[in-house]
Amino acid sequence: MKTLKTLTAVSLLAITGASYAESGDYMNLQLGISDVDGFDEGLAAIATFGRPVPNVHENFSVEGEFTTTIADPDTNGAEISYFSLGAYGVYTHPLNQYASLRGRAGLVYYDTDVSGDGRRGSDDGLDLSVGFGVTYNLNQQMDLIAEYTLIESDISHLSAGIQYRF
Repeated sequence: MKTLKTLTAVSLLAITGASYAESGDYMNLQLGISDVDGFDEGLAAIATFGRPVPNVHENFSVEGEFTTTIADPDTNGAEISYFSLGAYGVYTHPLNQYASLRGRAGLVYYDTDVSGDGRRGSDDGLDLSVGFGVTYNLNQQMDLIAEYTLIESDISHLSAGIQYRF
């Protein structure tokens, strides 16, 4: 059921992003290794819609991002699931015609749920989030992307995927 919800959310984001896309806009679809303090690693799905803002700087863009666990981090019979919605400012620094470094910072809303082993609880909030990564150009419309993102003080992920430019 959780996988179905994730696929539905990512599909809706892709459809919405594509319908409002302008030339230069992009979408990232990534899988991430989810790292939550006190839990074994899990797996997260990440969908991002980005838009360049050349009037700020030629290498600056803004991104909206949705992240959710698809294989929950666990420990001793307890699992934690989370999702987040983030808004980021991104600066991309080209290294050569193929590779670029990127750094980003923004605000993220997160919602976590812990269950199992007699533990139950949830937490949500708004926090600062930062990340850095690299893209590698495959062709005019597609890049490989790898990133590390700190969602909040004890939740982060290392991810890789595809960036598609409209």
